[in-house]
Amino acid sequence: MKISVITVCYNSENVIERTLQSVVSQTFDDFEYLIIDGASNDNTLAIIEKYKENFSKMKVFSEKDKGIYDAMNKGIANANGDYIIFLNADDVFLHENVLKLVSEKIDGAKDLYYGDLIFLEKSTGKLNNRRQNNVNYVYLCGGMLFHPAIFASKKLFEKIGNFDIQYRIVADYDWILRALVANKGSCEYLDIPITIFADGEGASSNPKNKELHKKERQSVQKKYFSPLMIIFSNFVYKSMRTALSFPVIKCILKRQFLKDRKN
Repeated sequence: MKISVITVCYNSENVIERTLQSVVSQTFDDFEYLIIDGASNDNTLAIIEKYKENFSKMKVFSEKDKGIYDAMNKGIANANGDYIIFLNADDVFLHENVLKLVSEKIDGAKDLYYGDLIFLEKSTGKLNNRRQNNVNYVYLCGGMLFHPAIFASKKLFEKIGNFDIQYRIVADYDWILRALVANKGSCEYLDIPITIFADGEGASSNPKNKELHKKERQSVQKKYFSPLMIIFSNFVYKSMRTALSFPVIKCILKRQFLKDRKN
């Protein structure tokens, strides 16, 4: 089971090295590492080159692109793995055995496997584990599966298409809903933390992008969910999020989610 790890970056000299270190230190052997650079004009490429010289699994592509999702699509096009994970510049695998543990859990039967994402609050240094063990329609509509903790089948991309670059911020959200809602793709929770995500560093968390993020997210929700489901899910996530963790509610929602896939 070969895994493709893809990092997209642009002028990331201050953060790229810790990402590189977390990948090259992995004890699992059967993976490739693709770096898609947007023609950086700082020291990003020089830092990458230091690691490339001693790491044969690394392939580097550097050219101008149309944004992060265009770069991610280029990574998909060049990936040779059975499963793909996107590790953002400034994100790191939790430890050196992550890919080894994942490879032991993935049997190739599902379109998508996912674990937990750990949020690092840079202002406080605190770590917050965002467990993703409650995937159902309410969760997918009101919440989000985090792509740095997802291993998606290369065949799934070939079947449903890549990221839609008309979205500047939520193309990953759109793709996940296309996979799991529109195409009823199969998925499995790995029950292990995968990646430490630097909270506040992404485009969606940038205050300057708040209105665009809201507009794009609403547009995507309308593509895949009814108005009633959107209202209900948004209300749950704003006011009653903890209710989703109640065992009875979780079981009912999960059962219906899986039943729809069989149908």
